[in-house]
Amino acid sequence: MMKKMIAVFLSAALVLGAAFTAQAAEDPAAVFDRVNAKCQTMDSMDCHAGVHMVLIPDAAQPEARINMDVEMQMKMDRIYSGNMRYLADTAVAALGQTAYSVVFYDDGYYYMDTEGMKIKYPMDLDTMMAQAQSAMVTSDMNSSYMKGLTLTEENGARILAYEVDTGEMNAYMQQILSTFAGTGVPAAEGMPEINIREAKGAYLLTDDDYYSYANMYMVFDMNVMGEKMTAIVLMEIDVNDPGQPVEVVLPSKEGYMDLEEYYSGLAGNAA
Repeated sequence: MMKKMIAVFLSAALVLGAAFTAQAAEDPAAVFDRVNAKCQTMDSMDCHAGVHMVLIPDAAQPEARINMDVEMQMKMDRIYSGNMRYLADTAVAALGQTAYSVVFYDDGYYYMDTEGMKIKYPMDLDTMMAQAQSAMVTSDMNSSYMKGLTLTEENGARILAYEVDTGEMNAYMQQILSTFAGTGVPAAEGMPEINIREAKGAYLLTDDDYYSYANMYMVFDMNVMGEKMTAIVLMEIDVNDPGQPVEVVLPSKEGYMDLEEYYSGLAGNAA
């Protein structure tokens, strides 16, 4: 009886060993590039994202730091096929207060409803996306931007972990940001100078090479209008049914005020 049990155990060990060897033999760089290519085919996404950020002003006391938490439930469709739409419920907590908002994008306008204050402004997001995608084709954010890649298996799930080559990434970011000029994205004109010190993260992969979960830890320095600060950021995202179509149902556009009209109203009230 004992001999049979030993034989069964050895047979199982051989099978598991063969499976592990096959997994370990897979090139992490090739998997990373395959996953990245898969991302470019996702024309829609339903996800939950969270960001925790600590901002540390330059030469300031530790108590001067700012903690910020952002939680977002977001749906997007037609990301690459054109005329992208997205809808997000967002909560931003900072300085002891939490602001809740619903934001969405459709037909060239960005809409924001923050606790009843509704504003909208034009944003040429399609042009921005097209230019960013063009830059992705030429510079190709692939495994060459990584200085460390590992592929492991935990409880039957593949985990692809990476560490970014910060020199390559900083050069890449400058190239991407340069494509935003003239797209009508307000933040693009006054984008802060950013220098990434450290960036690493991991993907939890599905059988067909999408990711169902991802995280990234980053440390970077910023110069915003002459003010220097350091940011420590942890980002996480859970993707529901990656690769599957998502239908985005937008809220009513009634009651939204143009940004220029909103600020004109503020000036009139102040007078």
